[in-house]
Amino acid sequence: MQEFLRKTKNYQKLIECLKNEENPPWIRGLLNASTSYFLATLIEDFPNRSFLIVFPSHQEAEQVLEEVRAFQDHSSQHGNVEPTVPQTDLHLFPAWQNTLFEGVSPSKNICVDRMRCLHSLITKKNSNPETDTSLTNPHSVVFTTVRGLSYKLPLRSTLTSACRTLGIGDEIEFYDLFTFLIRSGYRQVELVEVKGEFAHRGDILDVYPLTSDAPVRLDFFGDELDDIRLFDPTSQVSIEQKTSVVITPMSEVCLADISMPHWKLQTEQLMKQTENSPDFIDTIREITQCLEDYLKRAQSKSLNVIEEPSVEIDGIEAFLPMLYPQTELLTDYMPDETIVVMVEPRWQGREAEQMHDQLQEIYDRRLTEGKLMPTLENLLISVDTLQSELENYTKIPISLASEQEVDLSQSTDVSEVDFDMQSLGLGRGNYQMVIDYIKRWSVKGYFVNVFCETPQQAKRVLEMLIERELPPEQISVSVGFISEGFLSESLKLVVISENEIFGNRQRRIASPKRYKNGAPILSLVDMKVGDYVVHISHGIAIYEGIRRMDIDGQSQDFLILKYKEDDKLYVPTYQVDLVQKYIGNKDESYQPNIDYLGGKSWQTKKGRAKAAVEEMAGE
Repeated sequence: MQEFLRKTKNYQKLIECLKNEENPPWIRGLLNASTSYFLATLIEDFPNRSFLIVFPSHQEAEQVLEEVRAFQDHSSQHGNVEPTVPQTDLHLFPAWQNTLFEGVSPSKNICVDRMRCLHSLITKKNSNPETDTSLTNPHSVVFTTVRGLSYKLPLRSTLTSACRTLGIGDEIEFYDLFTFLIRSGYRQVELVEVKGEFAHRGDILDVYPLTSDAPVRLDFFGDELDDIRLFDPTSQVSIEQKTSVVITPMSEVCLADISMPHWKLQTEQLMKQTENSPDFIDTIREITQCLEDYLKRAQSKSLNVIEEPSVEIDGIEAFLPMLYPQTELLTDYMPDETIVVMVEPRWQGREAEQMHDQLQEIYDRRLTEGKLMPTLENLLISVDTLQSELENYTKIPISLASEQEVDLSQSTDVSEVDFDMQSLGLGRGNYQMVIDYIKRWSVKGYFVNVFCETPQQAKRVLEMLIERELPPEQISVSVGFISEGFLSESLKLVVISENEIFGNRQRRIASPKRYKNGAPILSLVDMKVGDYVVHISHGIAIYEGIRRMDIDGQSQDFLILKYKEDDKLYVPTYQVDLVQKYIGNKDESYQPNIDYLGGKSWQTKKGRAKAAVEEMAGE
């Protein structure tokens, strides 16, 4: 399908500019999924170049990434060609949420996406593609936002030394690996269940790396790593054998590598610039003490000292520029020959200004409350600095609107090309009307491509089209998600999403295992005492708030869940991913039956739900 776009003069003009290292034209007239179609074609045509694709919002970046995957899959399915950039090399790099600066640690999903992206970039930048055969492709495509570009990052060398790759046959001193995990922010537990945990039993070490989709079982024969297997954290049963595993730190702020002199210098400067309330000074002293204790353990040669429980510093990522004397930006991680695509540059400029205004408001408020937060000058780069950074790369601006706009670079010597993509204007859910439209388009010589989210749905749509005797040479059905289709008269091309045929449905993003009656808790602030919640392993309970408790001499916060007979379960806040809001009934007055803690009722419910889902899938 990409061949339709390649035949147009506008696209050929763009390609010629890129090959001749001339200023690319300003791209206009892309609508709905046509932006993703354009990007997928461009990525395929420049397999030796990395791309940094910047959007005004995270939602747009995430959606377009999924759509680019769909168009890549279409190319490989219908052209018998492997995607030039494997899907694993399409990375989402989200920005930190503003709640980070309120002392709330970022969600695991954000940490995972960011670390996967950064690790991929440093691995490829530090490797020689001519000699390193393990690299499937030395180039990456990163989808991010102007916010994501603005935050400072640790040096590539710092992050590189904090990551470790283990392979079968490696000689590994067990003590070194054990201390590496502790210093990387992993917790030692009896049984590994969530990311960031590890457990040791004889010659076996279980660990759940931050960037892995499943925990890993490392089987040693003496000091030699003999076997690597993924396993199910619920059943603890092995599910897949691997030849290697990557272990990254649990945070971009690896506390074992911080500089205490730099931290103290930064806090002293803050104290000189502000009116020091007792709370402000106490916060600095408390964090300083925690950091010194951590470094003492990290630098110790005694395993007993290293194994002592570490103190959690919520939102430590917010203090990254105060902990490292030198920092870098995401652009520093990208290869020199990267092509930067700026989607809606005008809105990106406004988003950057809004971000600075929001964080300045948070900073002023926290200062008034006597709370510690880095200054904006320390935390972010300015819009002008970002503009200067992007000037080092070839840039392609994309805009939907037709009026002249000004992007971050304020460039004036830019030509324009307009692809004139159009919206389909279909009434969602009236599939007979859509079929009639498809008939008309095919008669006029248009090529029609329908995208369905699952192979089963694609088969259903294909059978429906065949039954209506539509010309097969003019129609294709592909598997993949696109948000909304488009039409191009010049390309004689129509792309339709499954939702436009059968009605609008909520897009289901792949996520960790969830159960029937639960919805993920996105913020503890939204939780109220008395709310019904669902624990993945123990079932329905009543939320009774958060309590700080001393465990092994260390203070820690726990969610309190009350079950039948007043049994209570204390869930560490770092395991909040195991708890979900109860959404089993839309009637707010409905009160579900809570489960017995450790009883069989919840396992029975899960078994019935699983059987019902399997039956529905079979139908």
